[in-house]
Amino acid sequence: MGGTQDLSEIVPNLWQGSRHSISKYLNRYKFNVLVLCAEEWQPPRSVFPDSVEVIYSPNADDPFRNPTRNELLRAVQTGRQVALAVRKNRKVLTTCMAGLNRSGLVNAIALHFLTGDDGHTCMRRVRLKRLGALGNTKFQQVLSRVPPIHR
Repeated sequence: MGGTQDLSEIVPNLWQGSRHSISKYLNRYKFNVLVLCAEEWQPPRSVFPDSVEVIYSPNADDPFRNPTRNELLRAVQTGRQVALAVRKNRKVLTTCMAGLNRSGLVNAIALHFLTGDDGHTCMRRVRLKRLGALGNTKFQQVLSRVPPIHR
């Protein structure tokens, strides 16, 4: 399943979607982990099923300013958590309002930790699977500076 307008599979067990994809697909696709990246939409844990791990990773999507150090640290920490969950064969849905930039940033970082690829390659992989993803030029600049991991 490649995806719908609201939901896209980036790699096996790693999905990206809009805030609206949560109510439509959380139970249908049996996601184990839900990542909430939209700073303006951080609902309480109680609105989600107990069986789903919820990761709160609020960030701003402002194409006119560079992300702050704390915003970048939060995205990197969340990307690590997402990569670990995917490695453990858990199904992850990463979301933001439109399912494009903040969720794309976290998923590109997760791909970096999963594959060791540089940020530009990871960004390109997300964009190939999610039409319109990572249009935020400030996020593009950040990702383009991420070197490959030499193992």
